[in-house]
Amino acid sequence: MTLAPAQLLLLLALVAALAVATNAPPVRTRIIQPPQDLEVAVGKRAKFRCNAVADPELQLTIEWMFNDELIDFEADPRLARWYDNSLVIPQTVLLDSGVYTCVASTAVDSDRAQASLTVQDVPNAPQVISVECKAATALLKWMPRGDNRAPILSYTVQYNTTFTPNKWENAITSIPPTDTEVKLSLSPWTNYTFRVVAFNKVGASAPSQLLSTMCSTPEDVPYKNPEGVVGCGDRPDNLIIKWKPMPLIDHNAPGLYYKVLWKRHDPPGDTWHSYVAENWTQNRHVVHGLPTFTPYRVRVEAFNHKGQAQTLATEVIGYSGEDVPLKEPKNFTLIQVLGPRSATFSWSPVSAESVRGHFRGYKVQTWTPEEGDEMLREVTVPANYTTAELSLFRPFARNLVRILAFNDNYNGPPSHTVDFTTPEGTPGPVAAFEGIPMGSTGAYLTWKRPSHTNGVLTGYHIYYQEVT
Repeated sequence: MTLAPAQLLLLLALVAALAVATNAPPVRTRIIQPPQDLEVAVGKRAKFRCNAVADPELQLTIEWMFNDELIDFEADPRLARWYDNSLVIPQTVLLDSGVYTCVASTAVDSDRAQASLTVQDVPNAPQVISVECKAATALLKWMPRGDNRAPILSYTVQYNTTFTPNKWENAITSIPPTDTEVKLSLSPWTNYTFRVVAFNKVGASAPSQLLSTMCSTPEDVPYKNPEGVVGCGDRPDNLIIKWKPMPLIDHNAPGLYYKVLWKRHDPPGDTWHSYVAENWTQNRHVVHGLPTFTPYRVRVEAFNHKGQAQTLATEVIGYSGEDVPLKEPKNFTLIQVLGPRSATFSWSPVSAESVRGHFRGYKVQTWTPEEGDEMLREVTVPANYTTAELSLFRPFARNLVRILAFNDNYNGPPSHTVDFTTPEGTPGPVAAFEGIPMGSTGAYLTWKRPSHTNGVLTGYHIYYQEVT
């Protein structure tokens, strides 16, 4: 049990008072709060507490020992003895690990209690023993070189290549501590260097020192094709085909290039068109002179001087660019005014072909004559709707409303404008409300009209509440 300083002082006073009051025999010196075993990470603080009781007629002294040798606090300023006789090491080092003994003594007798301090650090760097290189694999072996009093939990094997000599990548992580060798898969046409990092609960070790052995693999065709292939247009007559350039480690041989292919998706029997991107860093190709918003099948294949990639390139569907929708929604009609701010409308749908792009729905736009259409408000409605209840109108006002179809890039032509008036609604809050006390029983209140009366203002209700 740990006692606070105030509790210890009270206990000592009670013991002394009891001894005097009862004329009891001398109190035996006894440690009542012994130090406890500690585990700390290197650099962290360690604190041992120790408190004792003794005969009140005798002077009690508490001293500390480390590995059975008396600690000289003046000679070792890294250690400190606090006012409550606690031993504190503000910043521990590995050599602080050991047994600490609290010695409580008087001129007559003494008592002692001890506790251990274990200062833990990250593991020492592992030592790589060997690397056995083959055409497509490598066998890496290593050994641990000390855990610094915290058991090793796992290993990580890292690699770098001559393509990115200053960047280390994780090859395998969370290797069990009992394993000290792994088999690694290698890419063709690459020079590899390996290292190992050990982990314990404190953290990661420094990486192992590098061996002079470097694994160099032979050339081969690419094993994959570019990823992230998409097709879309930014003008009504083009198609932009994009992809992610392949990193050097995936080239597998010199001379990497891409073959970009596309053809119409809808008519049967259309032929493939192609373009060769000879610069491996290229990431797009633009095809011009195409019909608006037309689907195309697209793929990008990888080649090097050993041949074509051994896997089939994934095909995606892309569309040439969008254009302004051709048709406005017909028969845009007010069905019912539902309240000061809401009404129901209906319209005839436009055809998907007339939208000339991805049909994203309709926009309903409204404004009042005072606002003008420069300050219009709008809501979007899904493309499959032909009726909608809308709640964006001004109360007690003349509202003008229209609807249009839209795609990803363009708004279509608007419908005719519907003109209707909404009924009165609840007024908005009054402005600049202030109160001035008048004596102990009155107040003088002032305010301004609401900025939105939403109808014919007929008066004000004043509410008050007594606050205690």
